[in-house]
Amino acid sequence: MNFDWNHAKAFIVTAELGSLTSAAVKLSSTQPTIGRQVQAFEDELGVVLFERTGNKLLLTETGQVIYEILRPMMGVAMEASLAAHGNVHTMTGRVVIAASQIDALYRLPEILKKVSELEPGLRVDVEVSNQVSDLLAHEADIAIRSFRPEQNELIARKIKTIPVWLYASSTYAEHLNLADDQGGGSAAMRKARVLGFKDNTQVISILNQSGWQLTEENITTSCDFQPLQIELAIRGMGCVFLPQDIGDNHTQLVRVFEPLGPPVEIPMWLVCHRELNRSAKVRRVYDLLIEALLEEGSRAQK
Repeated sequence: MNFDWNHAKAFIVTAELGSLTSAAVKLSSTQPTIGRQVQAFEDELGVVLFERTGNKLLLTETGQVIYEILRPMMGVAMEASLAAHGNVHTMTGRVVIAASQIDALYRLPEILKKVSELEPGLRVDVEVSNQVSDLLAHEADIAIRSFRPEQNELIARKIKTIPVWLYASSTYAEHLNLADDQGGGSAAMRKARVLGFKDNTQVISILNQSGWQLTEENITTSCDFQPLQIELAIRGMGCVFLPQDIGDNHTQLVRVFEPLGPPVEIPMWLVCHRELNRSAKVRRVYDLLIEALLEEGSRAQK
């Protein structure tokens, strides 16, 4: 059976994202166009691929089977694009870096300034999200991550391991009365307000395994936008988890519960697609990132 690959691609991306609008954004198209392409694909195959539940599109049983068949084809198409892209040996063009909110806000500005000065012909775009970008699908060329990727097609270099501490405003730190806490901070921890995330289960579990005594009652405000957490902490609304190099540079914040040690340590990995390692422009940005992040780590240890 013949079908239009553009229709199939619209179907695959819609299936992955669950909405025509999201698929349109990812494919740089419009919602009506993606809708027409998905409908055309259903007509070409003679089957119903989605069940429409409110604003959400759910795969039918047949749709799931077809998605599982076509998804590898999408990967092959991306690999072909990567191979062609990777063979470009030039210092002009676009390189995309995927980074978390914290990395983008506090680590990348100086690095991007240096890249701009050294390689003015390059355009560097930054995808800012705490979600993991799919390098295999070419959502980004390089990613700064807090874990080592499992895919063999990706190369990764560990840059450093970063202690994460709780920080608070001086006023709130005094309110906790840590100096008079004979338990090294454990009593204050039970009453401390902590700025949390959308899902705090794993954070609480990890900390409590290390001797902390956090419960959901300690979480007074939650959001996944870390710059807001920092601003709330500065205003005395609780304690915020921050990497040491970033928290220590915030003059309006101080470490709290130091006797308990850093609640957690997180690795920093720089990740790139193996094929893109042949691209001069991506290699150049990759090398500049490594150089700057290693230098930053050395300064933080002094």
